[in-house]
Amino acid sequence: MESPATLADGSQFILVDTAGIRRRGKIEAGIERFSLFRTLRAINESDIVVLLLTIEENPTRGDAHVAMYAMEANKKVILVLNKADLAERNIFRFTDNERQRLAEKFLKRFVFMQRLPILFISAQTGEGVDSLVETLKLTLQAETNKNNQ
Repeated sequence: MESPATLADGSQFILVDTAGIRRRGKIEAGIERFSLFRTLRAINESDIVVLLLTIEENPTRGDAHVAMYAMEANKKVILVLNKADLAERNIFRFTDNERQRLAEKFLKRFVFMQRLPILFISAQTGEGVDSLVETLKLTLQAETNKNNQ
C-alpha cells in the first residue's frame, strides 16, 4: 500500500508498506509470491529502505534477505524497531548502554551491513517517530548531496 505523506515543513514522502517475507519453504504460490515480488520492486524504486521490525521478535532470515537485497541495490537501509514501549521495560527509559546492547542483539542477523542505523519507535505512542523522520530527511539529503557532486 502506498501512502503519500507531507510533513509540517513541507517535506514529502511516499511510504510503501510491503508484506513481510517468509522463509523460502513457506512461500506459497499466488498472493505470497506476488507480495515478495512487490516488495523487491518497491526496494528497487525506493531511495531509502526502512526495515520495520517489532522489538518483541527476533529478526528472521527473511528480514536479513530484504536488508541484503536493498544493500545490493545500493539503497540506504534504516532498521526501525517498533513497539519499543512494550519491551520488557520501556526502551525510551533505557540508558544508552542498554539500548546499545539491545541493538547489537538485532544486528547479529545483519552482520553483512556495516553501521546500520537503528532507531527505536512506538507507533502507538509516537515516541521516536520524530527521530525517524529526521533521520530519513538527513539520509535523503546526504544521498542527494553525494549524487550532485
